[in-house]
Amino acid sequence: MHPAGTSSTSETRSAQTPALSEQSTASVEKEIERVNDEVVSAMLHSDPDALGRLLADDYRYVSDVGLTLNKLEVLALIRTGNLSYEQLTTMDSKVEVNKEMIKGELTGRAQSKGQLRRQPFTDLAFYRNAYEKRDGRWQLVSETVWHRR
Repeated sequence: MHPAGTSSTSETRSAQTPALSEQSTASVEKEIERVNDEVVSAMLHSDPDALGRLLADDYRYVSDVGLTLNKLEVLALIRTGNLSYEQLTTMDSKVEVNKEMIKGELTGRAQSKGQLRRQPFTDLAFYRNAYEKRDGRWQLVSETVWHRR
């Protein structure tokens, strides 16, 4: 699992968008980046309570190597110590939000080192994290990861 934080941002706006909307879009992008950073911190600190708040109930993790997990499975892996991270670094992140500013995608690359089910891993991957604003707060709804080969 490679939730990704942010180390750089790229703001995406239409040239035809009014200035007020530009500020709102930038604000939403920053909020998604902040929540994404919280997901990374929760993973690094093996904090299932924080992850429980940050992941949507219908959260889904999918990787190109055939691993799929839902929220309950991720939380169980963290609680039992079967998923832990020593390192999780992200780069080249970019955020895009929809025009209603209630959905956003954060994409980039992540480098991680840790263990899954007692097996060590070191990965470099591309990721796409989809966020939605639900009940007044941003939650991670899905995460898709492609490993570099």
